[in-house]
Amino acid sequence: MRISRGLAVSALTLAAGATVLAAAPAGAATTSGTGAIKPPAKLKTCSGTWAKKGGVAKVVFHKRAGKGQKLTWDLYITKAGKDWFGPGVITSIEKASVNGKAIKSPYKTTKAPTRNTNFKGSLLNYTLVKTGKTGTIKKGDRLVLPWHFLGSRMGHMTSYTVTCKVPA
Repeated sequence: MRISRGLAVSALTLAAGATVLAAAPAGAATTSGTGAIKPPAKLKTCSGTWAKKGGVAKVVFHKRAGKGQKLTWDLYITKAGKDWFGPGVITSIEKASVNGKAIKSPYKTTKAPTRNTNFKGSLLNYTLVKTGKTGTIKKGDRLVLPWHFLGSRMGHMTSYTVTCKVPA
């Protein structure tokens, strides 16, 4: 669904059953009819720090030790995020994908005070949503990790999507 100023809107359903809307800039990864998020053709590697200037969060990917090793990350709420969300925030990944195929979320919905700014996560093995088949990430796989945030202040929500390829 599209709204004014080229924002794409997606529904986010929280553990408590409430549904909220999250907006993402136009040109971001898009959702197909199967629920998978299709990444753009040219991708950067999932490594180092990913952040938007003035953004509410940044993601720091850690170097994999080699084949068969987890891709790990730390998700930090920035000062701007703490100011925006208020004293608490819920983070989740609703629709992740590997090579354009929807996978079950690699990230548990987490509720925490914004002062606890580090949310850790990892991905190695995944399960495809439609078929239930399992797989293991490998070098060059294309990942889409869309984090959603709901602040403790009414209406303070947003999303941040990282689209990248798995490093060696």
